[in-house]
Amino acid sequence: MPKYKIADVVFETNHVYANTAKYCKDYLYNGNDLPEFRLTITQEDILKEKECETENFPLFAYECTALHRKLSERLFDLHGIILFHGSAIGVNEKGAYLFTGKSGSGKSTHSSLWRKYYGDKVFMINDDKPYLRQIDGKWFIYGTPWNGKHFLGDNVSVELKAVCKIIQSKTNRIEKMLSSDVVRTVMEQTLKPVEQCAMEKYLSLIDDLVLKTEWYNLYCDISEEAAKLSFETMVR
Repeated sequence: MPKYKIADVVFETNHVYANTAKYCKDYLYNGNDLPEFRLTITQEDILKEKECETENFPLFAYECTALHRKLSERLFDLHGIILFHGSAIGVNEKGAYLFTGKSGSGKSTHSSLWRKYYGDKVFMINDDKPYLRQIDGKWFIYGTPWNGKHFLGDNVSVELKAVCKIIQSKTNRIEKMLSSDVVRTVMEQTLKPVEQCAMEKYLSLIDDLVLKTEWYNLYCDISEEAAKLSFETMVR
């Protein structure tokens, strides 16, 4: 059974389909650390994910989703690692910046603008579903295999500096997010536990994340002006 290392956690999992192994290949682990746990994906898990979809995809895609779901739940239980929906981009010697927002709001588009206008100064971490982990009082963002339809990302971890909610607008402006909006945004864009005891742990972690990270609302179009406004405001 192959070993993987994601968010600094080593684990084992089986694969029903070879394409799932290909999907996760950048996170294969060949070191000496023992796996913390083993995940088992069954045909029943795959078919259950398929039933939740309205579109038809290859069966390995449902296996990838089943693996992601089980892994996210286990990582949270063991280490308080949180799945956050957004596009994460790193800036050399500065840190990581996460663009989030409603589906279709332009998260990936804004990351692409940073790459276009800032070139080698920036690098993709994950374009869809990165993990957040608290280590020694700081929050880090991790690449994962689940990095969006364009497969943009890398197997890296970078300290998180700011989260920016993208809101489409004809005029460009950026402002600090109100605390009530921060909480709402986090609740909307993270995978939340179901059980009450786990929810208490989740809320405690979220409180810490909110306090130690800068939060912004960016009202923007898809112009160079919008990219420069967000970059120059957040990257200092």
